[in-house]
Amino acid sequence: FRALFWTGLLAVLLSFAFPFTLPGIDQLLPYTGPFKQFRSVGRFAWVFYFALNVVAFTRLYRLGERLSPLRSGLLLGGALALLLYESASFTLQKKYPLQRVAMFHEGERYGDVTDLDFSRFQAVLPMPFFVVGTDNYDLGPEGFITQRAFSLSAETGLPLTAMMLARSSISQGFYQWQLVNEPYRRPHLLTLYPNRKPLLGLYWADIGEKRRRCYEHLIQGAPLLFERGDMRLYEITLESYEQRVEEAFRQAQRRFQSDSLHQQPPFFSTAPRKSWFFDNLDDRPFANTYSGPGALHLCKSTDHLLWEVPLEGGTDSSAVLSFWLYALEDRATITTFYLDQLDGTGNQLAREAILARQALTALDNDGWGLVEKTFRVHPRTRRFQLRARAEEHRLPFQLTVDELLLRPAGVDLFRPLQNGIWMNNRHYRQTK
Repeated sequence: FRALFWTGLLAVLLSFAFPFTLPGIDQLLPYTGPFKQFRSVGRFAWVFYFALNVVAFTRLYRLGERLSPLRSGLLLGGALALLLYESASFTLQKKYPLQRVAMFHEGERYGDVTDLDFSRFQAVLPMPFFVVGTDNYDLGPEGFITQRAFSLSAETGLPLTAMMLARSSISQGFYQWQLVNEPYRRPHLLTLYPNRKPLLGLYWADIGEKRRRCYEHLIQGAPLLFERGDMRLYEITLESYEQRVEEAFRQAQRRFQSDSLHQQPPFFSTAPRKSWFFDNLDDRPFANTYSGPGALHLCKSTDHLLWEVPLEGGTDSSAVLSFWLYALEDRATITTFYLDQLDGTGNQLAREAILARQALTALDNDGWGLVEKTFRVHPRTRRFQLRARAEEHRLPFQLTVDELLLRPAGVDLFRPLQNGIWMNNRHYRQTK
């Protein structure tokens, strides 16, 4: 039993993440093999609890053998009663009572309140969307959408396009998120669907205005099939995805053909004078790029300066920073980017923290995502610095960025492409 006791003690120390919580020792974590894969090391405490109970009751039993029958019974009975009391308290205490789910009761199921033929659809598209299961993305559920979505899926047998599954892959979350993101490319998952049946859009309207605007492009023009309170059901065809992508290209093309543009090679700008900064990073050759022969690739665990831009003559009060990030690299999207504004002597005037997974907008089919952030410009700013820091994980990480652009918020930039239009760092392609 000594081996069992010391094994349990070692397990409880590991459950405290000891010794990796000590300064400097955390650098050894990448070399611990399977241990670093545990999401919650606190579960190692279970081994200690079981081992301690086995050792304690064995010791008490042997102690009772040397006592009188009465004292032995009281000792063992008291220990057993303590465990039973703890079990009863844990079982009977209802800190979070169960709530009634209307969709599981007779007369209130989806099939009872609608006359829809659910076999016409191939999957449920919940809005707000959620991608839970990989820390690389930050798209948690809102309101009652998970309750409604899972109950609809359970009743109809239709799978969910959203994700709430532990240990899910990075690419799975990326391509599922693409279904509801800004219209930019025909979502990759549509090529994997077994048929051309439409999606059943489940929309929960009780969300904030900012979040509501994220889904307007999906429900705009989509047939409304059912409405009850804050819940609505829409028919979202696969063809509508292709139409939205084509319309995004057409809008960029119409704006490019406007007579109000000013030529500022390699771009055309809506501003009469050059007030933008762009680096395609083609002078840094790398195999995996978003556009051109080069990209900035890092493999570090510390702060790193990515880009420095001098500001001459001032700029507008608001500006937009955007760059392409390879989002399928583990931990790349949980990297924090810092945009520092410096005065003429190098003093920091302002700092904008940009967590990549919260600033992703357009998603391409090759795993690249556009990080975009609008920020206020300090009137005394004379220089910008963009830095990357892996604060959330503090482990060595690989990071690949491409196409860095800084422009005033009121200025649009264009460039003709062989098969499309480049607009504000987005490469719109003609699909028809």
